[in-house]
Amino acid sequence: MKHLANILTSIRMAVAIAILFVAPFSLVFYILYGAGGVSDMIDGTIARVTKSVSKFGSTFDSVADMVLLSACILKLFPFVSLPIWSLFWILIIAIVKTAIVVVIYAKKQIFVLPHTISNKITGLLLFSVPFLLGFFSNNLVILITTVVILISASIAVAQDIYLCNKLFDDVIDNA
Repeated sequence: MKHLANILTSIRMAVAIAILFVAPFSLVFYILYGAGGVSDMIDGTIARVTKSVSKFGSTFDSVADMVLLSACILKLFPFVSLPIWSLFWILIIAIVKTAIVVVIYAKKQIFVLPHTISNKITGLLLFSVPFLLGFFSNNLVILITTVVILISASIAVAQDIYLCNKLFDDVIDNA
C-alpha cells in the first residue's frame, strides 16, 4: 500500500509510451488516455492518504505528467491546425514554465511542477482536448478551446511566478 501512488505513476508512464503505438481517436487510445488521466488525478491523493509522500514521488509525478503530455502532443499535433500566434504563446508559456522549474530546482533541489489550482484547471482543460478533437473538427471550436486553454495557462504561469517570487523572499528572509 505504501508504494501504490508510485505504482499508479508508473502506470501513467507505461500508458504514455503505449499511446505512441495506437491509432489516435481510437477506443484503445481513449482507454489508455483515460487511464493516464485517472492515475494523475489520484496518485497524489493516495500518497497523502497513505502517508507515503516523498521527494521522489513528487518528482516522478511531474516527470510522468510531462511524458504523458509529450506523447499526446506527438500523437495529436498532426491533427490540429493552430494559428501561428498561438504557437508563439505556447512557446512563451513553455519557456516561463521551464524557467520556474529550474528556479525551484536551484532553490529546493527538487524537480517539480507547481500543483496550484490554476495549474489543475489548465490540466483539466488540456485533458479534455483529445475528447473535443474526437467529436469536433470545426476550426472555430478548436480556436475557442485554444484561447481558453492559453488564458488559463497564462493565469497559471502568473500564479507560478508569484509563488516562485515568494520562494525567493522566503529564502532571503531565512538567510
